[in-house]
Amino acid sequence: VLDSAWAASASTPGIAHSLTGDVNHAGDLMVTGAVVYVAAFRRANDGMVFTDYPQMLRFLAPTGCGTPTPPVVVPPVKAPPVTAPVATPALIGEVMRTVMEPVVRGLAARGITLHYVSSIAIYDGSDAAEVITELTPPSDAALRLNLYARAKMANETLLADMRRTHGLKAVVFRPGIVIGEGGNPRHPGVGAWPNDTTCRPWGGGDHRLPFVLVDDCADAMACAMRLPEAVGQSFNLVGYASLTGNEYLDALQRAVATTITRQPLPAWRLFGQSLIKWALNKQPQRPERSLPSYRYVEGLSCRATYSAESAQRQLSWLSCAYPSELIARGIVSPLATLPAAAGH
Repeated sequence: VLDSAWAASASTPGIAHSLTGDVNHAGDLMVTGAVVYVAAFRRANDGMVFTDYPQMLRFLAPTGCGTPTPPVVVPPVKAPPVTAPVATPALIGEVMRTVMEPVVRGLAARGITLHYVSSIAIYDGSDAAEVITELTPPSDAALRLNLYARAKMANETLLADMRRTHGLKAVVFRPGIVIGEGGNPRHPGVGAWPNDTTCRPWGGGDHRLPFVLVDDCADAMACAMRLPEAVGQSFNLVGYASLTGNEYLDALQRAVATTITRQPLPAWRLFGQSLIKWALNKQPQRPERSLPSYRYVEGLSCRATYSAESAQRQLSWLSCAYPSELIARGIVSPLATLPAAAGH
């Protein structure tokens, strides 16, 4: 166990599967979240790998501190139910704080830098003229309507609080639509999938989407580990190469050799459907049934431009530059690892 140390926390499928060999100098390695993220990290590190918070807590306990152990991957623990009784912003924050705070306190006490994977889901991507940077504030509508975005923001808030009160060293990453080895190419960031051969692309599928390869995300984290100045900062991670939703579906259709039926879902139609459902299901005792937002629905198509300039400049981060490579590594390669039923 070396003097400098870091931990990584991720919950989006894919990232921890790519980091193995580059970061052994970094010290204690702890990765939490989905197993596919852990797989990405194991490609770049031979140290300790944790996929749930209890494992991290056991390591941080006084009896376990500083005790090297072989690499270990354990199944992730299911998060506490955030939809019961009412998934209000306050409850989401309370649940995430209850889960994360003991881990974060332990990391702060040992001086371990936490590399936390958040998401661009916290942003409002509805305005095609807007360039979203790390300074762009989170979307009120996304935090109100999207439990995933709400949980991510709750964790970011906790990390900021712990940085002020306990001196926690943390770096936050906000990847775009993550594709690649370990993930299913039928990505919900492209559209809704009623079944494996039907997609309802957000906004009709004509807008360029902020894709990023999982391996490129892992590379950005490895770069941050070698840069002490990255501590306290956040980085959007969006690849240089991009595809529209329909171009992505064209490539996926060729790869699976099966017709993918497209049922375009323009913002006005999805908003109308959501509004009708809200009106029919509205109950005074169920405040979590929030009034739909047109801006939020429009933002699902990611019309805005998501800038990764900060990561490129400060971390010297390079991402996939060619659409053909994005397709090969983000669509074709992952299909080879999926069960036959899921792949085709």
